[in-house]
Amino acid sequence: MRMEDSELLERIGIAIKALRTKKGLTQQALSELCKVDRGFISSVERGTRNVSILTLCLMINNLGEDFVSFIKAMDDIQ
Repeated sequence: MRMEDSELLERIGIAIKALRTKKGLTQQALSELCKVDRGFISSVERGTRNVSILTLCLMINNLGEDFVSFIKAMDDIQ
């Protein structure tokens, strides 16, 4: 079954937000680490932004996670 684009973006956002809150970071703090606007982080977390793979990897790395583990964790998100 093919996942819809909007569902994939939503899962990415949920996973990023979960990692960020687990680390105790605000959206502002993560945005500063990644050198992006806080609104960018917010739109990723809401699943309304189609983030590039490079920026996604930057976010994941700044949250202390590796890409493969992040993708595997997304399978648990319903």
